[in-house]
Amino acid sequence: MVTVNVYGRPLSKAIQEGIKSKDERIFGFGFPLGKRLSGPAFYKAADVDLIKNNLYQLLGTDRGERVMLPNYGMNLRRYLFEPLDEITFEKIKMNIVSNIAQYLPQLKILRLGVFKQDGDVGFTGLPGFEIKLILQLKDNTNVIFDTQVEIR
Repeated sequence: MVTVNVYGRPLSKAIQEGIKSKDERIFGFGFPLGKRLSGPAFYKAADVDLIKNNLYQLLGTDRGERVMLPNYGMNLRRYLFEPLDEITFEKIKMNIVSNIAQYLPQLKILRLGVFKQDGDVGFTGLPGFEIKLILQLKDNTNVIFDTQVEIR
């Protein structure tokens, strides 16, 4: 075995044997920024929390809203002014499936439902609709989670 020195010190056995860290988690910013009641405005999210945050951002962003990604987003609020029937719900589902495939390819959609929210039409317009998703990570089939987003 050859011992390699770095600036006069021998390398540790872990480096010599090429052992990698077992913690291969991916971290990113938590969402929403600045809306926490306590603690810092910027916080770190990982694993399923990070994926849920990214999905929530994708569902809640209108196209053209992100400067460097003009096609990012789904424009789901535009469906509030269309009849909330099966045809509109199918359009919403196709929009969600295609955008998740493009921007979050690590996810597999197991179930997708779009439901009209209960409530009367008031002076502010339609009550809205909610999206319920059950998702699975493609790399790790043991990780299955659900999320729900309301569009008003």
